[in-house]
Parts: sequence; C-alpha cells; structure tokens
Amino acid sequence: MGLDLFDLSGKIGVVTGGARGIGRAIAEGLAQAGADVVVADIDIDGAQKSCRQIEKLGVRAKAVRCDVSRSDHPDELVRAAMEEFGHLDILVNNAGISGSAKPIVDMPDDEWNRTLDVNLSGIFYCSRAAAREMIKQKRGKIINILSIAAFSPYATARITVPARAAGCC
Repeated sequence: MGLDLFDLSGKIGVVTGGARGIGRAIAEGLAQAGADVVVADIDIDGAQKSCRQIEKLGVRAKAVRCDVSRSDHPDELVRAAMEEFGHLDILVNNAGISGSAKPIVDMPDDEWNRTLDVNLSGIFYCSRAAAREMIKQKRGKIINILSIAAFSPYATARITVPARAAGCC
C-alpha cells in the first residue's frame, strides 16, 4: 500500500501537529510512502493514537509530546527522533492554531502572542532544531504548511470602523 509517486523507504519524517487533521494525514502519507514517522503534538494521546494507525502500514512510529511554541521542546523532539531512528530526513512544520474569531479590536494581547508563538516561532524553533542535524548529515528537507486561513481570515476578524468614529479624522 505505497504511494506510486514517492518511495521514502528508509527515511525518517517528523510531523508537528500530527495527532489529527492535516498533520495526521501527512504522517500517514509519509508512512504509506515507506517512511518511519515521528508524530509530534501537544496532545500526546492523539499522537499515540496516530502512531498506532501508522504502524498498521508496516512502518515504525513514535509519538512525542511537543509544544512548538516553547524553544526547548523542538530540541527535545529532534533528540527523541535521533535516539529512536538515528537520523532525520524530513520535517513537516504543520502545527498551528487559528486563534479566536473575535474582531481585531477585541483580541487580547495574550491571544495574539499565543498565535504568533505557535504559528511563527514554532516553525523557527522546529526548523532550527532539525537543521542542526540535517546540516551534520548533509541532507534533509523542511516543509512548512500554511493554512489558507492566513489569506482569508474569519469574517469577524476584519478591521471595522465604528460609525461614530468614521468621520473623526
């Protein structure tokens, strides 16, 4: 049951946000192409469930709890992948959050900062950790996933000018 276009036999892939949704589908796709997979997610139970499904495809899988917004977690993630599999070939930065659907004027700083920490800093932290090993190996691929929501935010998130303020400036 492999993908005809790709043969990733002997490759090791790490997928952040791999417990559900697109991340899980990516992890399963890597496995179908023959790669062993590390499923990283803040939801360790979901990551373990994904791994059980992936292992049914005849490859090895490891679940690692990882909060990509914390700079030390991606380092631990890569260390766990290296200890388990000995090398790292593919990192898929998929973990992301959408934040609330509040109008921009109602969004508190902590919600905004959490969104940036996961969606932006998380990609940086994971890429940095993986790149350190990939540079030593002289090989590796980093793939960044971006939601279409980045280009089409919630309708309620649009900046609106209250009628009373429209003519003030």
